[in-house]
Amino acid sequence: MGLLIGLGTGSMALVFAATIANTWFSKSRGLLIGILTAGSAAGQLVFLPFIAMLAQDPGWRQASLLIAAGALAVVPLVLRFLKNLPADAGVLPYLCGSAHGGR
Repeated sequence: MGLLIGLGTGSMALVFAATIANTWFSKSRGLLIGILTAGSAAGQLVFLPFIAMLAQDPGWRQASLLIAAGALAVVPLVLRFLKNLPADAGVLPYLCGSAHGGR
């Protein structure tokens, strides 16, 4: 079960990063994918030990409820602030590096 969850999470994170990079950025997409992947790994490094402790002592149900509560808590923020396309926010795709001579 853990292997399947790991494969699903890893696959989804890369697709998510590639979608954001291609939609919101015109240059430096590889750098952005690297930053988003590092952010995903850092989030796992911070939260997974705590979730593992919860799953071990009180039980997996409490750990699952905490994850579900966290996901529900961010839904209003996602609906309010995240946009699908740059045009939805009234901006053009970002040109990373254009202030430094296109590097």
